[in-house]
Amino acid sequence: MGRKIHGSLNSETLPTKKARRLNSLLKSSRFFELPVRLEPHLPAPDRFIYRLTIESDQGTHTIEVSEAALPEDLRPLLDFITQSLLLK
Repeated sequence: MGRKIHGSLNSETLPTKKARRLNSLLKSSRFFELPVRLEPHLPAPDRFIYRLTIESDQGTHTIEVSEAALPEDLRPLLDFITQSLLLK
C-alpha cells in the first residue's frame, strides 16, 4: 500500500498569492472538464493513484487518475496541492 496524503485547502484562508496560484492552476488544468476516471491504456503496476475533489462556485468535481495517465496540464495542480498539504 502506498503513501496516503489526505487533507483540504480552502482558497479563502490561503495567503492571497497562493490562492491566486491555486485558481490559476485549476483553470489551466481544465479540471472541471476532466472525466471522473483517467486510466492508462496498458496496466501500470506500482504507480500512484490520485483522487482529487474540488468544490467551487462551478460545483463539485472528483477525479481519480493513475500516475501513468496523468495529463501534463494536471501535474502542476497536483504538485501544488501535494506540497501545500505536506507543508501544513
